[in-house]
Amino acid sequence: MPKSKKLPAFQFYPGDWMKDPSLQSVSLAAKGLWITMLCLMHESPERGVLLHSNGSPMTTDHLSRISGEAVEGMIDELLMTGVTDQRDHDKSFVCRRMCREETARQKMGYGGKKGGTVTQAKKALE
Repeated sequence: MPKSKKLPAFQFYPGDWMKDPSLQSVSLAAKGLWITMLCLMHESPERGVLLHSNGSPMTTDHLSRISGEAVEGMIDELLMTGVTDQRDHDKSFVCRRMCREETARQKMGYGGKKGGTVTQAKKALE
């Protein structure tokens, strides 16, 4: 995936946050860690993947230093309930939704640069 442009914000759906059974089954501390991770993923060189600015995966040790808390148990909660996943090849944490939305954003941007019609933009998403 090409390097993402700097965007000032990301979509946050309060209804989805409150209704997600996986997220609601984790502790308040894990929810707080997850929103911090989402913010970091938004700023990541690969949007939706928890990476340092140099592209290396952010570890639980790094997250502990950022949050000032031991995060191993919270990470286990997030992984066990399916709130987040880890990529196989580098073990970086991912937000599936943010990755899907970034892919769609890039495809629509490409279609827009080509002067494509709505139909052509929809085909690019397939």
